[in-house]
Amino acid sequence: MALTATIDQLRPGQDYPDGNINARQHYTDAEIEELAASLRPDRDGQLRPFLVATHPSTPKVYYVFGGGRRRIAYTRLIESGKLPKSHPIEIKDFGHLSVAEALSKSWADNKAVPMHPADLAATFAVLAADRPVEEIAAERGVTVRAAQQHIALGTRLAPEIIADWREGLLNREAVEVFAITDDHEAQNSALLWAKTQWQWAHNGRHEINLKELRQRLTNKKEPEMKRLLGFVGVDAYREAGGIVTEDFFGEGGVVKDMKLLKKLAKSKMDNLLADLQATGWSWTEGRMKRNFMHHGYGQAKIKPEPLASEMIRQDEIEKRLEKLEAIDIYEDAPQDEDKINTEIDALRAELELLEQKALLAGATKQQKARSGVIVSVCDDGSQHYDIGLIRSAGEGKPEKRNGGQSQQPAQQDLTYAATRHVESCAEEAVAELLVDHPKELFALFLAAAARDNDYMDPFRADRAGVPSGKTASVKAFKKLYSEYVKLDPIDMFNTAAEYISGGAEVGRDGSIDPLLMSIIDEEEYQKAVAEKFDPKTFFEGASKRFMLGVMAETLGEETRAAGEHIGDQKIREEVIAAAKKTGWLPPALRTSKYVEPTPLEIAIAAKGAKTKAKAPKTSTAKKKAA
Repeated sequence: MALTATIDQLRPGQDYPDGNINARQHYTDAEIEELAASLRPDRDGQLRPFLVATHPSTPKVYYVFGGGRRRIAYTRLIESGKLPKSHPIEIKDFGHLSVAEALSKSWADNKAVPMHPADLAATFAVLAADRPVEEIAAERGVTVRAAQQHIALGTRLAPEIIADWREGLLNREAVEVFAITDDHEAQNSALLWAKTQWQWAHNGRHEINLKELRQRLTNKKEPEMKRLLGFVGVDAYREAGGIVTEDFFGEGGVVKDMKLLKKLAKSKMDNLLADLQATGWSWTEGRMKRNFMHHGYGQAKIKPEPLASEMIRQDEIEKRLEKLEAIDIYEDAPQDEDKINTEIDALRAELELLEQKALLAGATKQQKARSGVIVSVCDDGSQHYDIGLIRSAGEGKPEKRNGGQSQQPAQQDLTYAATRHVESCAEEAVAELLVDHPKELFALFLAAAARDNDYMDPFRADRAGVPSGKTASVKAFKKLYSEYVKLDPIDMFNTAAEYISGGAEVGRDGSIDPLLMSIIDEEEYQKAVAEKFDPKTFFEGASKRFMLGVMAETLGEETRAAGEHIGDQKIREEVIAAAKKTGWLPPALRTSKYVEPTPLEIAIAAKGAKTKAKAPKTSTAKKKAA
């Protein structure tokens, strides 16, 4: 019969009369709570006995040197009333031991190899197959978020990802990125790309550019997905029939139908604008991405009128912010840095929204009649209101800015999305053209893949060549090459071309690597980037001054001058249409083969433009004189 004891008979190893006999003395609260949930008789219960020693000076008392965390967990269960104080706890008594003997056994007991995270994830996936995640979390003593993360890793990952994770080729951070989608084909494609990119780190583990990996898994649409999904709401998107794979390791998620998401976002924005216009505003404008520059607008001086409850909340937020910002995160609470910063950001966003509500409420009927509101969607999906904007300053006269001169396109004022679009156009064009040169491409690929490091600079002679006797690097290259040659010829060339073009730094400063240009034809390249360039993507969020400069190049100076007095969105529509008609490209995509819009093309585009230059008014006296 197994030997048992009650919780009152069990003492920590640190209390042993001859000295501490427990090798492990520190436990986190989360570890104890998780174990307590498992020890309940209606869950897993006690699976192995405590290892204890006795001492002649204290009969019927057992000192725990194997199971200290379980002793604390049992204490909590009894104190909370979930177990009776007389609950029998199985023990294995080693009798009177010296401190050295007990510590040796305690150390051996604590040497158990922990379960691999992949095994833990698979276990959670099975447990949650037909049960609510909240129930599983409570049973295992973890947070719901933690349970969701384990389940996501156990259900979404392709077998190839899990295999490399178990082998130690992928770390937890990389695996979490792969889990933002459940598309195994996309995961395996991204994994193959990663293996052409990664380098050996000092610790023997592969390093992957996680930002690039996320872009590949989300088709470079993650910022837009996150913004629009936050604006529409996950529940609303699902109610409309959309499927979303939530990102339990960050924010947002991957949606299956971007067209549906954009449609829902437009519908919500239209409703917001309609509600605003119904309150008397002269005009409203919606933007699916926030633009911090509002050239050409005056500002009505609106006196905010917050509600009493809003004033109280504002005061609470300001006091809380003052307290949080006074914390020294390095001395006062270093472990809570992320939590503190997250709370600060949330409070500032709430305060800004309260201020905007007060402005909306405070605008007079006259102010609304001569001004408008721009509603923008922020990166996190929240709404931002620019209130009381006046399109013309003074008595209906256009507002003068910088002497009426617009910024020219060469002095770019672009968003990250526009810059990245230019880079993508160049990289994709080079990749496609390289496929037509298999011998040169394969030679470049081998030279780049074989070098020891600096994959972003594979063409420098002093970087090329085989690894210098480093076994790990040789094995990595052999494995990469063996996987590469298994591909279909088309996939093989596409993969190599994409790898080479991505490492050549093309299109970022308007130049192309000379080695690449010696292989591909410059005229073909110019044509290829022109086909890939999308003005709509490029001009999204561009400043008015920059777009006016493009307007001058594509529609003429007269149209640009007329454009000084209209809104950003209308100008954006004009330059998008003009760029398509004239073949306009940004400077970074122009080579010596680029042909600027001709006067005839400009005249034709200007004729079709909606923005027209207005003739100066002639006085009645001058008309009679004429």
